[in-house]
Amino acid sequence: MKYCTRKGISIALVLLLLLVLGSAAVLAAEPSTVEPPAGVSLTMAADKNSITQGDTVTLTTNFNLLSGAISGYNATQVVVLLPAGLDYASSVVYIGGVPAVMTTTPISISAGTSVVVNFDNNAVTAGPAQLRVIADVSSVTAGILTARAELYLQPTGADMPTSPNEQANVILQVVNVTPPVPPTPPEIQVATVTFNLNGGARVGGGALVQAIPIGGTAIEPYVFREGYIFLEWDRSFNNVQQNITVNARWTRSDDTGMIPVEPPIYDFVQGHFINNRNTFMQFSHMPLIYYAERHIVGLVSVEIDGSTLRSGTHYVATTGTSAGTTAIHLKASYLNTLAVGTHTLKVNFRGDVYATTEFSVTRYTNTFNDVSSSDWFYKGVEAMNASELLLGVSNTRFDPYAYMTRGMVVTLLYRYAGEPSVSGFRNPFPDAASGQYYTNAVIWAAANGIVTGHEDGRFAPNDLMTREQFAAVLYRYQNVLGSETMDILMDHQFSDVNQVSSYARSAVNKLDMQGVFRDWPRDSANRFQPQASVTRAEVATVMRLWIESIGW
Repeated sequence: MKYCTRKGISIALVLLLLLVLGSAAVLAAEPSTVEPPAGVSLTMAADKNSITQGDTVTLTTNFNLLSGAISGYNATQVVVLLPAGLDYASSVVYIGGVPAVMTTTPISISAGTSVVVNFDNNAVTAGPAQLRVIADVSSVTAGILTARAELYLQPTGADMPTSPNEQANVILQVVNVTPPVPPTPPEIQVATVTFNLNGGARVGGGALVQAIPIGGTAIEPYVFREGYIFLEWDRSFNNVQQNITVNARWTRSDDTGMIPVEPPIYDFVQGHFINNRNTFMQFSHMPLIYYAERHIVGLVSVEIDGSTLRSGTHYVATTGTSAGTTAIHLKASYLNTLAVGTHTLKVNFRGDVYATTEFSVTRYTNTFNDVSSSDWFYKGVEAMNASELLLGVSNTRFDPYAYMTRGMVVTLLYRYAGEPSVSGFRNPFPDAASGQYYTNAVIWAAANGIVTGHEDGRFAPNDLMTREQFAAVLYRYQNVLGSETMDILMDHQFSDVNQVSSYARSAVNKLDMQGVFRDWPRDSANRFQPQASVTRAEVATVMRLWIESIGW
C-alpha cells in the first residue's frame, strides 16, 4: 500500500514537471514582438479598388522610419503580402528626405508574392517613407482579394520580431474575370524608305531602313566616303507615299587652292536634331549641327580655331534640309577633345566665300551624391547625363542601382534617334496605353522591328528589362542603323552563354566582341547573367560604349 502511494506521488511529480516544461516551451515559442513607440503608423491604399484580369494595380504603403539615435530602434522592415492572383511587377521606394535604403528581391510565397524592404536606421534619419508596389492582375476569379502590409521594428540590441508591430489591409473587389478585348485599331499604311549609300558609310543620323507612315518623312542619315563629296540624294523622302529607295550621289573632291584673305562672310544657321543649341557639354555623345547657305558641291574645307578638320574623323558634311544648303555635323568624339571655352567654326566654299559662327564647350559637373569618380559606371553616367539621354531621378541623385523597365530602355533609344514623329503609326500593343512617357517610343521601336513584344501580344512596358533583352533590343537597333562597327575587341565568351535565350545569344556575343560590355563588373566565373534585371548604371555604361563603337 505504501509502495503504491509513493508511485502515485512520483507520477504526479513527473506530470507536474512536464507541465512546467511544456509551458516554458510554449512561452519560448511565442512570437517576439515589441510595442511600437508613440507616433508609429502604417496605412495602405490602392489606386483602384475594383480590378479585373489584365489590370495593373498600385499598392501604396505609408509608414514612419525610425532613427536609432532617436527612438532606440536599430532597423525597420516593411513587408507587402500579395494575394494569389496579383503578380509582382515592380516596386519603388519613395522617401521624403530619408537617404540610403535597400530594397530586397521579391520573395515568392504560396499565396502570391512577398515584397520585403529593409531600412538600416543607423544610416538614415527619422521621417515618413512610402513604398509603392505595382502588381499585375493575373489569374483571378470573381470575389474579394486582400493585400496586407506589415511593419516590423527591431529594438537596438535585439532580433527582428517574428510578428508585425503594425499591419494594414487593402480590400480589392474582382469585378470581371474576363478582360475586355481591345478594339482592333485601323491599319495604317506604312512605307519603307531604304537609303543606298553607293559606296559610302553611315556615320550618324537616321537609319538606313526606316518604316514611315504614308505621308511621313524619313530622317536623313549622315554619310561619308573617303575622297568624295556627298552631293545629294537622288529623290525626296518627304511626304512618302510608297516604298522607295533613295540613292546617294557623290563627286570626287579636289583642291581649289588658297582662300583669299578677305572673302565675303555670312553667319551660320545653327541647329541640332534634338533642339537648337550652340553649346556642347563635355563628355556628351551628341553632335552639334550647323547649316551653311551654300551648296555642298562648293565645299572646300572646315576649320576650328584656324585648324583644318578631317572629313569623316572630325566632322561630316551633307546636303542641308533646305535646297542649296550644307549641313556640318561636328562629331561628339571630336568636340570632346576641345578645351572648355569659346571656339570658332569656319567653313570655306568656292567663290571666295566662307561662313563662321562661335560655339562654346562647357564643363561637365557631377551633381549626383550617389555617383563618384571612382565608380565603375562614372563615365557612362556623365556621358548619358551630359547628352541628356538618361538624366538623374533628381538633381542630386542618379540612383545607379535602380532597375530599368522595358519602357524606360526603349524611351532612351528613342531619344537617341531624335524622337521622330509616329503620327499615323498603329500601336500594336494593347498594354502600351496612349499618353504615357513611353508610348511614342514603343510605337517607333515596334514599327522599325526593334521590339516585338511577348508571345501573348503584350509589350509589358512596366516589366523590368533583363540583360539579354537589353542586348537584343540594342543589337536590333544597330542593325536598323546599318552602322559599320568600330573598336571591335576580342571575343569574350561568357561562361553561361548556354543560359542566354536563343533569340538573344547572337546579340550578346556580337555586342561583347564590339566592346560594349567591357566596363561591366565581371565575376570570377565570367558570367553574363542573362536573366538578371539591368540597372541604370549598366545601361548608361553600355550606351556610352555602344555610341562610341558605331562612330560618334
